[in-house]
Amino acid sequence: MRDLTPQEIADAGDNKHYFIDSEFGPIYSRHMKSFTQPIPRKEFDISGYEFSDGDINIHNAIGDRYELYVTSKCIELNKQDAIALAKHFKLTASDLL
Repeated sequence: MRDLTPQEIADAGDNKHYFIDSEFGPIYSRHMKSFTQPIPRKEFDISGYEFSDGDINIHNAIGDRYELYVTSKCIELNKQDAIALAKHFKLTASDLL
């Protein structure tokens, strides 16, 4: 089975697995089956993300645990900040409904 292209990975949406059909190309599935493979997605590393509000900083505490430092009483998060947090916690659209 061939690997997915970057566009095919993007087209997979919330699906987790795939197989390549010789006639139709990639077929996506949310559930593991004996003939499917996991969709290879890059892990999102929030430690390199720069929040829109300069009063928010992320520090790597231990391993995969991060601490969020806020230096003011009030902060603002924009849409890109929310997307970064959702990626970090591996949330999908269905998780947010």
